[in-house]
Amino acid sequence: MPDRPRLEELNHLYEKLSAEERDELLHCLLIAASISGETVIQRLEECLLELAGRELTESLCGSAQTRGQSRTQAAASHAYRCGCVRPLTIGGIG
Repeated sequence: MPDRPRLEELNHLYEKLSAEERDELLHCLLIAASISGETVIQRLEECLLELAGRELTESLCGSAQTRGQSRTQAAASHAYRCGCVRPLTIGGIG
């Protein structure tokens, strides 16, 4: 059986989400619960992963701004370096 999210992780998720995001998560979890308990765990893990990515991007952007980069430049630069995205090719150029 896969590891389940820890209570500390779930509390952190709750604290970091806006009221609108918490409402959306609750709606998603209610739908997932009608499918299976494992689906609920999967949705929670996806939300935790998204939050971790957001926090990583915020920390990278904060350090990038001290170097004079915009948040967009910092996020794009990091995503390219870590292999999250590939260079855009348009019509075979790129």
